Amino acid sequence: MRENPFTSSRASEVQRRGLSPIHDRKCETVKEMMCTICGHIYDHEKGDAGIDPGIPFESVPADWICPICGAAKVRFVPAR
Repeated sequence: MRENPFTSSRASEVQRRGLSPIHDRKCETVKEMMCTICGHIYDHEKGDAGIDPGIPFESVPADWICPICGAAKVRFVPAR
């Protein structure tokens, strides 16, 4: 039987190794996120309004909003 990925010992191993608890593989930082309201692209290599270049979207403050339409950060999805 496969071990539960959310048990405390397993979770700490997953976190230590930088793995996804669901897929047991390295998590990759999404380079571009797209606003579902206006289509604005946040590119972590370029930065954005009030965000320095090189900051991954996951590290952008929760209260950050789209500089084009004002949509909340939660309205962004990975750009394809």
